[in-house]
Amino acid sequence: MNKENNLIFNNNISTNDIICLKYFLKYIKGYRIKILVILILSTLSVGVTLLEPYFLGEIIDSLLVEGFNDTLKPIILIFLIGLVGIFISLLETYITINITVNLNKKIKDDTYKALINMPLKDFDTFKSGELINRVENDVPIITELYINTLISIILDSFKIVGISIILIKLNIALYGVLFLSFPLSLYMFTIFGRKLREISGDIKKQHDNQFNSVKEIIDGLLDIKFFSMEDKAFSSLSQLNFKLASEIKKIKKKSAQSKLASMLLEFLGLIAYIIIGAFQISLKIFTIGGFVSFTRYSTIYFLSLKNITSISSKLQQSMIPLHRIHDLHNLYQNVNKKTNYNIKNLNGDIKFNSVSFSYNESAPVINNTFFNITTNAITGILGDNGSGKSTIVSVKTICH
Repeated sequence: MNKENNLIFNNNISTNDIICLKYFLKYIKGYRIKILVILILSTLSVGVTLLEPYFLGEIIDSLLVEGFNDTLKPIILIFLIGLVGIFISLLETYITINITVNLNKKIKDDTYKALINMPLKDFDTFKSGELINRVENDVPIITELYINTLISIILDSFKIVGISIILIKLNIALYGVLFLSFPLSLYMFTIFGRKLREISGDIKKQHDNQFNSVKEIIDGLLDIKFFSMEDKAFSSLSQLNFKLASEIKKIKKKSAQSKLASMLLEFLGLIAYIIIGAFQISLKIFTIGGFVSFTRYSTIYFLSLKNITSISSKLQQSMIPLHRIHDLHNLYQNVNKKTNYNIKNLNGDIKFNSVSFSYNESAPVINNTFFNITTNAITGILGDNGSGKSTIVSVKTICH
């Protein structure tokens, strides 16, 4: 089970991806009412956001035509709208934090349960550091995807639709310039998202190796000091840290390239509609206040557009931890429920007489082993890494 599913690294969303996404939906069912409240509050917040640019344009046109006295009422109105928006955002943030923390705890609890009940044959295919990494770093990414990202998709969709209607009424020619940027942005983030997903998988593997090495060194620190192997231990961690840093650089550079491409596209659109807007103002077919309102709306529009088009990139990166946690949960679900037995204490020696054991026929772990474990004595089992020491203890426990 330690092998990575090839579908995880597929460039597109696969059938297994859909299965994973549906699986974790069960965790948010208990929070449907709270999520609905968040959506209502967020929708109100969107409404407040859309009112501010309109009144700003009205204030500027009033200043140019009638003077300051007639602008006092819109200014007070903007101030009150801003206060309402702040209160709504505060309430929305509080509820979101509450859901996120509780959801994160629930998924972690189920992951712990899956680890504890994992079959030994599967447990031996994992390194301890990898399991720690999955629980501590993968679970929060799942919560982020299903709460913040999901809500962001819905709200940004509302914003794009609402602002599109407003911008068309303000100036359909300028809106056309903004609208043309959508397919270009979507294509760009899709291309970058595929590469980011691949790099994310490599980073997860490097994190697994690093966590595992740190755990092994901490567990064996006394032996390391006894044999004066501090330099070797440090060198091992340093090499892993270097590999991890290299992968992190790759993903940050690729993310930076994606952002630069998005900024360039946004900048070109800005230049285009400034030229068209200035030309229309010079012909008296568009007011300065209207142009300011359009600029404010277009800023919100571009931000929401950027969020929507970057969903593909975020989803591609999030699929890695989704699969890793889903795989662990599947191991627990596939375990046959065992009956609890009342096992009595056994007295006497434990004798291994020609014991052999393997998880599969092609790879024996213990082969024709003989030794005794005597009562009231300390017995040491020595051997190289992977020679079957832990397996012997596990076999003894099962036999007992």
